Amino acid sequence: AETAYRRVLAQLPGHAGALRNLGVLALQTGHAGPALELFDAALGRSPGDAALHGQRGDALLALGRLPEAIAALREATRFAPGDAVLWN
Repeated sequence: AETAYRRVLAQLPGHAGALRNLGVLALQTGHAGPALELFDAALGRSPGDAALHGQRGDALLALGRLPEAIAALREATRFAPGDAVLWN
């Protein structure tokens, strides 16, 4: 999957979906720092994406940056107040 997302980025630099998916892969494999960078880049293209703010919060939490993680998760719920996943 990573290769496919990188191909997308080669053709469409800054593609928010590919950046997000690479961030998810990075986070799942224990690379929270690079994941955060990828989520931040994706948010630059899609700033109102609640799920991205939530994933950014997850990366910050994994890095032990609790106050920033809380702020990111609050931002996520601001964009999608009815999304139960973001409240868990």
